[in-house]
Amino acid sequence: MTPPSDQPAEAVKGPSVPADAHAALLKATARGATTDAAAKKTGLPKLTAWKYLDVMRRAGDVRLRPTADGLRAEWVAITNRRSA
Repeated sequence: MTPPSDQPAEAVKGPSVPADAHAALLKATARGATTDAAAKKTGLPKLTAWKYLDVMRRAGDVRLRPTADGLRAEWVAITNRRSA
């Protein structure tokens, strides 16, 4: 067995978000939304929305910020960032 090379064809692919879900979640979080609110707006199950938002956070498409009450956090789309 040969070790993996640095060639893109053999690189391990990370988790990804389907294009339609990505666009819907960016729209849902444009002004800030909790995971529950984003799931309701997009029609995704809560766990799926959370997983997709976490992948998008790692890619730099959304970020977390505290809510006004300071007890929860909401997702906010980063509008001046191009997705990788």
